[in-house]
Amino acid sequence: MKRFARLLGATLGLAALALGVSVLPQKTVRANAATDVNVVNTPLPVTGSVRDADNPARIPFRGSFILNVNTGLTEFHNVAAVALPPKKGIVIEYVTGVCPIPAAAKVQVASLDFIYDETSPQHFVLDQIFPLPVTKSLTDGQGVVRFFASQLVRFYIETSGSATLGGWVRLTGPAPASGGIECQFFLTGYMVNLP
Repeated sequence: MKRFARLLGATLGLAALALGVSVLPQKTVRANAATDVNVVNTPLPVTGSVRDADNPARIPFRGSFILNVNTGLTEFHNVAAVALPPKKGIVIEYVTGVCPIPAAAKVQVASLDFIYDETSPQHFVLDQIFPLPVTKSLTDGQGVVRFFASQLVRFYIETSGSATLGGWVRLTGPAPASGGIECQFFLTGYMVNLP
């Protein structure tokens, strides 16, 4: 009961305060006439050219290659499809692959892989295989189904020895007799010179 009495007392106190403030005389305030303001933008002189501020030494890199799965085969790989220049730091940022296959062939792409291969100066071979997520399109008007693989990556390579990039295509069955299957890969990123 005391709790209710306190709450009622606080409410009545706030109501009395609001009534007291509203009774106070109010004054009208008038604004002076507006004055004009002039804004002057003085252009600063620009020297040099606009560059990549976080790393001005970046050199754009693009690579592409084709993998052909011949008639009757279920897979094909090439680890040396793109040769990389020596003494470069390379960053691959995006990898894309596409394989158009006639729907009548009744075969699909099981996997698409991106491959990095390096032989160090000590002749150690290092292979790294990166699977890409594959998406299947609907059959188009020409009766072709396209299998796509696109992946945003951040892949660092320092080419101290000989280094190459490539790919691997695996199918769910043998490539059709109508000429096999041609898959295209596209790589983008940048290079920097190493000391």
